[in-house]
Amino acid sequence: MHTFLGFFVECVVGCPKFVEVNALGLTVAALSSYDHNMRAAAYYVLGSFRFHLEGARFREQKQLLYLMDVVQNGIRQPNLRFIFPLTLYIARVAQHMLKPEEHMYTKLNRFLLSHQYLNLKKVPGFFQLFYSFDIEHKLEQKWALAIIGEGLRDKHCYELYDYQRIFHVILSFFHSPLCDEATQYQILEILQNAARITKAAYELIRDHSLLTWLLFILQKRFLENKMLNYVIFLVHTLWVTNLGDKQKASQMHCGIRRESENKKFLPLQLVNEFLHVLITLIKHIRANLDFAQLTQFFSLLSTILDYRAMVIEAFKEMGRFTVNEHVLSNTDILLLLHKWSIIGKDAKLQDDLQTIAQQYQTKELLKNIKEKNKARVPFRISSQFFQKKNETETDQGLPSLDSPFDLEECRAPLRLVLLHWEPVFPIISAKCLKEHIGYGNPGLTCKIIYLVFSWLVKSLVDRNFYKQNVLLTFKWLKNYVLPNTTVVQEIVTDGALKSGIFKLYCNLLDASEETLDWNDLSLLNTIMLHLMDSQGLRENEYLETLKKFCHSAVEENDTKKKAAGIFLTSLYIGDIWLGAQQPDMFITHVKLICGANSGEQNGDIDKVGEPEEAIVSLCNDIYSYLILHNSLKS
Repeated sequence: MHTFLGFFVECVVGCPKFVEVNALGLTVAALSSYDHNMRAAAYYVLGSFRFHLEGARFREQKQLLYLMDVVQNGIRQPNLRFIFPLTLYIARVAQHMLKPEEHMYTKLNRFLLSHQYLNLKKVPGFFQLFYSFDIEHKLEQKWALAIIGEGLRDKHCYELYDYQRIFHVILSFFHSPLCDEATQYQILEILQNAARITKAAYELIRDHSLLTWLLFILQKRFLENKMLNYVIFLVHTLWVTNLGDKQKASQMHCGIRRESENKKFLPLQLVNEFLHVLITLIKHIRANLDFAQLTQFFSLLSTILDYRAMVIEAFKEMGRFTVNEHVLSNTDILLLLHKWSIIGKDAKLQDDLQTIAQQYQTKELLKNIKEKNKARVPFRISSQFFQKKNETETDQGLPSLDSPFDLEECRAPLRLVLLHWEPVFPIISAKCLKEHIGYGNPGLTCKIIYLVFSWLVKSLVDRNFYKQNVLLTFKWLKNYVLPNTTVVQEIVTDGALKSGIFKLYCNLLDASEETLDWNDLSLLNTIMLHLMDSQGLRENEYLETLKKFCHSAVEENDTKKKAAGIFLTSLYIGDIWLGAQQPDMFITHVKLICGANSGEQNGDIDKVGEPEEAIVSLCNDIYSYLILHNSLKS
C-alpha cells in the first residue's frame, strides 16, 4: 500500500496497466484486512485511483468507473471491512473489464448495469451464474464456484455463504445428473476449505449432515482414485478441525472422576459418525491409491478408535450410560486384512482369507475377492485400454509403497486399528446354528482372531522394534486370545508363530530395563506360562519351586525381590519354551549365584548391594528347597 501511495502522489499512473497487473485487485483485497490502518490506506489508494481514472482516456474507462461507483454506493460506514469473497469478486470483475472478447465480460456488465450498489451481505450474482441456462453455462458455473472456493478464508466468509444458503445449493447439486466430474471436484475443494474453519466444520455436519452426504458418495460401486483422495482428505480435515484442542485433553486424560467431568469431549454420536464413514471407506481402499492418502486413512481410523475408547472410559468413570461399545465387526476386520494383503502383496494372507471366505461363505469378503480376480483378467477387446489404465494407476500410486519403510508407515496405524478390535462370541443355540453360519459363527471369530494375532506378530518381528506396540499386542493376547482354548491350541501348534512370540518376548525383556513397568513384565511371564501350560510344557519337578518362590516374590511390594522373581521366571521360560526337558540355564544360574555368594561370605559381605541381596536370598531359598526336594525323592 505504501508503494502505491507513492505512485499516485508522484506521477500519473496508467490505469489499464494498474488493473492488468492486478494491482487494483491487491488494493481491493486489502479492504478485507483486519488491520484498521491497512484498510484506511487501501481506501486512500482507491480514491487516488478513481481520480486518475476520471482523467484517463481508454476504451474500458466507463465500465471501470461504473464498477467503482457501484462498490462505493454499497459502503455504508467509514473504513468498512469487506468480507474476502466480495473483494475477490470485485478484483476478478475489474480484470474482465479489460477483456471484451470473453464471454464473462458481457455477463458481468449486464449484472452491474442492473444494480445501483453492491450488496455487501451477499455474493454478487452467484445464483444468476450458477443456475444460468446460457449456452456457456458451464463456464459461468465454474467462475462462480471459483469465487466461492477461493474466497472462503474465515468464519465470516462461511457465515456469508450460510446466510445465502450456498452450501445447501452445492451439496444438492453434487448428486445431480447435471453435475459433471470437474464441478464435483470444485465442490469438494470448497468443502475442503470450509472444513479448515472450526465453525464451518461443526455446522456442516450438524446442520447439513455432511458425513451422511459423504456416505451417499461411498455407496457407489466404484470411485476414481482422485475422488477417494478428496473424500479421505476431507474427512481427515473435518476430524482434525472438530477435535481442535480436545486432542490435548485426551492426551492428559486421567482416571480422576472430577477431572473427567471438567473436560470437554466430542459428542459420542459424532465420533461414531466419523467411524461409520471410515469403515464404509474400507471397501474402496486399493493398492494403487495415493500412498499419502493410504497412510492418512489408516492413521485417521486408528486415531478415531483411540479417541472413542478414551471417551467411553471417561463416561464410565462419570457413571454415564453407553451403548455399542464394540464398533469393529468381523466383516470389517476381514476386509481390512484383505485390503492389506493386496497392498502388502501378502500371498499367504490372501490364501488364508480365501479359505475362510469359502468355508464360512462370508458374502462381503467373497465379493471383494471376486472383484479383485476380475480385475486381473480384462476383456480381450479392451485389454490394451485396461492395461494402459492399470499401468497409469500403478505408476501414480504404487512406487512409494515399494520400500519397506513406506509400507511400515501404513502398517503401524493398521496394527493399532486391529488392536482395537474386541472379538465377541454370541451365545447361539443348536437350533439357530445354521442361521449363524456367516459372521455370527463362533468358529469364524476364532479363525479371525488367529489370523489377526498371526499378522500382528509377523508385522512386529524382524522390523523396527516398537516396545509399546509389542506390549499392546501381548495385552490383546491376554484379553481376547488366552480365554479361547481353540485359538490357543491353534497358536501353539504353529511353529513359526511360536518362534515369533518368543522373539518378541525376548526383545521386550532386553528393552525392559529403562522403559517397562515391573507389572508389565510380570504380565508377560504370566502369558508365556499360560501358553506353555497349553502345550503341556510346564509339567516338571521345578514348576512347584517356581510357583513357591518366584511367583510369591513377584507379588511382593519390594521392587528388588519382584525384579529377581521376574528375571528367574524368564530364565525358566527360556529353557522350557525351547524344548528342554529341564530348565538347565535356570538351575545353573541359581547354583552360580549361590556359589558366588558362599565365596563372598568368606570375604567381605558388606560389598553386596541391595539388588544382589534380593536375588541371592531368592536363589538360596530355591537351592535349599531343591536339595531338600531331591533328598526326599531319593
